[in-house]
Amino acid sequence: MGIRKSYLIILSVLGLFTLALYSTYAMFTMSIETDDFVNLSASSLPTETQILEYERITINAKDTKIIDFNINNNTTSNLYYGAWYEMVEPTSINDNIIIAKYIDSENETFGSINASSKKKVTLAVSNQTDSSIIINIGVAYSETNSLNLPTNRNIISGEYGKFNLTLMVRNGSISGGNTLSNILPNSSFENSGWSGCSYNATYKKYGSYSCSLTGTTSTPEVLATNNTAISLNNTHTYYSRVEGYQTSKTGSQGWQVYWPIAEPSFGSVEFKDINKWNIYSLIATRSSFANGNQQLRFDYDNRNNNGTVYYDGGMLLDLTNSYGTNIPDKETLDKIPYFEGTISYKAEEVTTKSKTYTITPNSSYEIDKVTCDNTNDITISGNNITINNITSDTVCEVDMKQKVLASTFITQLLSSNPTTMNNDDPDGNIRYMGADPNNYVSFNNELWRIIGVFDVKSSENGESEKRLKIIRNDPIGNYSWDSNNRNNWSTASLNTYLNATYLNSLTSEAESMIGNTLWNLGGTNSFTSASNGLASHWYNYERGTTVYSGNPTTWVGKIALMYPSDYGYATSGGTTTNRASCLAKELYNWDGYSDCKNNDYLYDSSNYQWTLTSITGNSYFVFCVSSTGYVNGRATASDSSRPVLYLSSNVTIVGGDGTSSSPYQLLN
Repeated sequence: MGIRKSYLIILSVLGLFTLALYSTYAMFTMSIETDDFVNLSASSLPTETQILEYERITINAKDTKIIDFNINNNTTSNLYYGAWYEMVEPTSINDNIIIAKYIDSENETFGSINASSKKKVTLAVSNQTDSSIIINIGVAYSETNSLNLPTNRNIISGEYGKFNLTLMVRNGSISGGNTLSNILPNSSFENSGWSGCSYNATYKKYGSYSCSLTGTTSTPEVLATNNTAISLNNTHTYYSRVEGYQTSKTGSQGWQVYWPIAEPSFGSVEFKDINKWNIYSLIATRSSFANGNQQLRFDYDNRNNNGTVYYDGGMLLDLTNSYGTNIPDKETLDKIPYFEGTISYKAEEVTTKSKTYTITPNSSYEIDKVTCDNTNDITISGNNITINNITSDTVCEVDMKQKVLASTFITQLLSSNPTTMNNDDPDGNIRYMGADPNNYVSFNNELWRIIGVFDVKSSENGESEKRLKIIRNDPIGNYSWDSNNRNNWSTASLNTYLNATYLNSLTSEAESMIGNTLWNLGGTNSFTSASNGLASHWYNYERGTTVYSGNPTTWVGKIALMYPSDYGYATSGGTTTNRASCLAKELYNWDGYSDCKNNDYLYDSSNYQWTLTSITGNSYFVFCVSSTGYVNGRATASDSSRPVLYLSSNVTIVGGDGTSSSPYQLLN
């Protein structure tokens, strides 16, 4: 032994005899020159060292080191000890730095140590920051369990190690993952699809039922056969699995698989413990059978013993399709959670506190949420998900939601909502109707309402496309249609306000959802009788070319107002005057038909509401819906204004049910 090392050990013994007065002490300072220095930059393999007081170490960026060291008590007294750390650079710890006991450590990082003994402790130091870190790691001793460390020194606690992180995605894929398909039909035994099963609702693992098979002393085996044939490839390797539960077991019993139903069997497994769900699985090839569609059978080999087994969660995976020639072992496959259909799957050991994955959603899907069994600390950023605070084996599922075009979504509701939706205008546009239909939508963090789905153009020469037309639930205030008392919408002051000041006040997300639209500006001078003032007449007037001399017939822009026909077609009518009768009444006289106006969500008994349509016989009158329900011309007034717009054709509905408490949620 060298002179320097002998000197260090003598100091160690002398120092330990003085522990009655001090909870920490400085026998010596370890440095790079000592024989016991931990050279952490040499490799990532565990490094042996004896830390007798403290040692300064550097961990490179994005690196993890495992440190083994011995805690020695060379005294004749039992002592308390505690491994501690002190941050040097940076001076404080953060979520990307882990200093903890390694999961495979023989002993804890703090506790008691007997006289003349030693303990081996293994630490893990993980630096997932972008810069190297410097820390001091040491050991404090005391005759009491109060170590009284300075505030900048912290007892090392917690556990860190290699944990299994499993990620499952439906309707998408994980970068670096495998696509797995459970090709076994009716795999959760939901009261159909199998012959020989007695479906049981008491002992079940998945869904509402399991497959119950009961054997007796006169039956060597009981059979459950899947009624659907499955395509077999005799050059592929397969993984078969079922979960089984028994309340009692007599003798040697087991599970056997046939696919196809011919000798030899696919394989067999002996049953395990009772009163718990056990996985029974095997890997096999089917080279002795011809390709083709074959049925699968799960047997209960009771071997002439009385008993019952409950099967649930059946699986059949084509490993060759999923893994090629790099097929995992059965232990790895047994860790795959039961699933139906097709998933993207990735399982790996992780040694960091957080792990980021890139998800590629299938067409028309997007990430909805991520659920993990052992952590709730999850970050979603676009198609990247980060699982944080990984401290044990963790299984995570990524749930997708389907993006449905708003116009398609609303169109699909028509057939199932005959009392609140209709398509009886001249062009068959789908509209909501009634006093308060479920047509609420969240837009600009406000409640708006869906008027319907319309074929519109974005410009004079544009192509027609189906887009959602929405109106603000509440007016933005009272404004003059035009401060110059002219009925030319292209120059109207309300137009300027809506498409400048108001448009600029919307959230950037809301503004991005609005598409330019070709608005029709046709009007009429005759509207007071059933021969010229019905909702259907208004619909044609609005799309016509009759305007006051010099006024344009169309205008391209983003925000405007409702049409008189929108108001007319929004009624559902009532018991005295039904919808058909309301649509046969001129809007000019609707103030006399309470069933028409009161069953119309666009009616506002508190306000006169501007429309986009003007009277063609003069330069100043514009039509409005009065607070008593009729439609008539009006000028030089400051009336209620409710913005109306068409959403872009690519806007989707991703949530909500259309009620005021849960309006439809939009995504661009």
